[in-house]
Amino acid sequence: MADTTDVAAMTVVVQRVRVRWSKEGRGAREATRRAELGRAFPLPASPPGTPLIHDVLIDTEGGVRVEERATAEAEDVRLLLTQTDGGLKVERLPSHAAYPLQRHRSHLFTLRPGQVGRYLANFRFTGCACAPRWHYEDWTTYVAILPARRDLFLGVFLGRKRYDAEFDGRVSLYGLSR
Repeated sequence: MADTTDVAAMTVVVQRVRVRWSKEGRGAREATRRAELGRAFPLPASPPGTPLIHDVLIDTEGGVRVEERATAEAEDVRLLLTQTDGGLKVERLPSHAAYPLQRHRSHLFTLRPGQVGRYLANFRFTGCACAPRWHYEDWTTYVAILPARRDLFLGVFLGRKRYDAEFDGRVSLYGLSR
């Protein structure tokens, strides 16, 4: 039976978890340490029925520092969310990464109410031309059309074998084939 729930009546919840490291953190030991970091976090409280965009940064330079912020705009986490006939179209917006170059938005997946999607990506960034300083980021982004609850993505991370939709956009950041 098809789900006739109006996507506008459901809550859209997004969580992007970014792990950042510097050139000095590229070795195998550091990669193992990064792999042990969480890829899903408890959601902050939000008014029922309102969209929630939760952005988490784990910076591993000089230790591990976690910064969290809630924002009102999906564009802040480089996504474009568009309501379609009974669903939600999720697109990636261009980033300011040095590699891989992404100059255009691209379709990741479309979700229906009650579904969860995951987008994986990684990037190499540099600072301004006056003071170039490379850093790398690995992103895990969850998008759900479900009521927001604190453990929404923790349950997905721990209990789901697969997602309703998934897009893996990761590439080799060091020039090796993936």
